[in-house]
Amino acid sequence: KILEASRKQNQFENTLDLLFKYQDEWGGHDFPNPDLIWKHLENSSLNMSQLQKDMALINDSHLKQKMTSDLIFFNIKKTPTVFLHHEIISNLSYKSLKDRILFYLHRDDSVL
Repeated sequence: KILEASRKQNQFENTLDLLFKYQDEWGGHDFPNPDLIWKHLENSSLNMSQLQKDMALINDSHLKQKMTSDLIFFNIKKTPTVFLHHEIISNLSYKSLKDRILFYLHRDDSVL
């Protein structure tokens, strides 16, 4: 909901970056604590009162339905699923990923 509400303020990418930056703090596998996100959001450029209003308007079932349809559309069957130039990368080794990136960089300058 935070990400969807931040989209309304044109802050989706900034908020996503912030969530990833502090993921070790709030998203631990043993004891996840999403409430810790708020202190970082309050120090961001988001309008917090508007964020909370927009979050309250988000329909949970609609959001879950959208996420499920995205999983089907993009053929996501496990996490992590990595895409590179509209292609699912199935082998996530360093060498494989590096080879695919170099392939696309040399093949097509529009990737940049």
